[in-house]
Amino acid sequence: MDQTFKKDERLRRSQDITEALKTGTRLGQDGISLTFRERKGAPGTRAGFIVRKKLGKAVSRNLMKRRMREAYRRIKNRLKPGYDLVFSANQIIEYIRVREAMAELIKRGKIEPEDQ
Repeated sequence: MDQTFKKDERLRRSQDITEALKTGTRLGQDGISLTFRERKGAPGTRAGFIVRKKLGKAVSRNLMKRRMREAYRRIKNRLKPGYDLVFSANQIIEYIRVREAMAELIKRGKIEPEDQ
């Protein structure tokens, strides 16, 4: 299984992130929120990560983005294809809680296949 986080798996354009935030479904858990929308016929799932400036200085914001990216990288192989996901941090939390919250959000959003 490939566990890298490639460029074609990222939401890179702000237009794509804005569109997902406007039209997607939002769920929250332990300081992390997930907004997702289905893209009909898309070959893979793309993800983007947002940390608001009011959360702290750049060092803290980048730390949270790294934690969310790493947690996503480890669980991305369990996801259904054809979704845009935007993870947003509302507070600084430790990695283990980030991983658990993201896994729970994906489960609640029914973004992983039924047999898992």
